[in-house]
Amino acid sequence: MAWNQKLGRAGEQHVARWLEDHGVIVVARNWRGTAGEADLIGDDGARLRVVEVKTRSSGACGHPLEAIDSGKYRRLWKLGNEFRDGYAYPRDIVVDAAAVSRRDQRWTVEYLADVRP
Repeated sequence: MAWNQKLGRAGEQHVARWLEDHGVIVVARNWRGTAGEADLIGDDGARLRVVEVKTRSSGACGHPLEAIDSGKYRRLWKLGNEFRDGYAYPRDIVVDAAAVSRRDQRWTVEYLADVRP
C-alpha cells in the first residue's frame, strides 16, 4: 500500500473513532456501490450519514475540503441512496465531510455535517 493510501486509511480510522465518540454508529467503511466508494457510512439514530474523509499531512497544499465539489456531493448522495435501499435502512440521508490533518504526530478533525453544494 502506498504512503498516501496509508495516510488516507489512518484518517478514516480517526474519523470513525470521532464519529463513535459523538454517538454515530459506523455501519460501513469503504463501501462500494455503482457510483463509486463511500469512505464511511454512519447511523446517528435519525439519519444515515455518508461521510467523505479527506486527509492531508502537514506538507500538503490547500484545505482538504476543497476537494469536495458538487459532482462528488451528487455521487455520495447516490451512494447513500443505494446503501439505504440495499439494506432497507429507514433513514433520511445526509452527506457529511471530514477534513483530517496530521501535523507533528497530532491528528485534527474538522467535521462538517449535512454539506450541500
